[in-house]
Amino acid sequence: MLAQTSLKLAMMLPLLLVMLGCDRTAVQTVETVSAASGTDRLIRKDWETVSYSRPDEKSYDSHSLVWQRFESDLWIDHITITQDDFQRGNPRRRWISSIHSFDPVSAIATLKVAEGNAPENSGAISYVYSWREWDIGKNREVKVLRLCKNPFEPYELPETKQ
Repeated sequence: MLAQTSLKLAMMLPLLLVMLGCDRTAVQTVETVSAASGTDRLIRKDWETVSYSRPDEKSYDSHSLVWQRFESDLWIDHITITQDDFQRGNPRRRWISSIHSFDPVSAIATLKVAEGNAPENSGAISYVYSWREWDIGKNREVKVLRLCKNPFEPYELPETKQ
């Protein structure tokens, strides 16, 4: 009797999830940038959420930034900055939107960061995107390189004066 009940519940679970609007979430690697040496890389991971009721609709939320090193024929996690680590100490919501480059000697990466213009729970919040130098080893901003005109703006090297 217990086995039949368990089987019925297992068969009803997908329908129940659809009715409740629950979603399926998984961590996805969305971007990988290798250092010039080829033995270090930064990986940006996001939570990918797929709605059971609308499987063609996906949403993404920042998960982590992972510095990996290639050792003994394997990529080994060296430093991981979770979304909570990245957010810590800042009252305005922010996340890593893109990686441009990474120097493992200095542990400095060039990252595109999205950051709210007001603290969370402030009502209407706009998000400003900017390219920043970020110290991966210390998880801290080094400096803002420039503000972006739009969220999709690629990084361009500053013009050198001659």
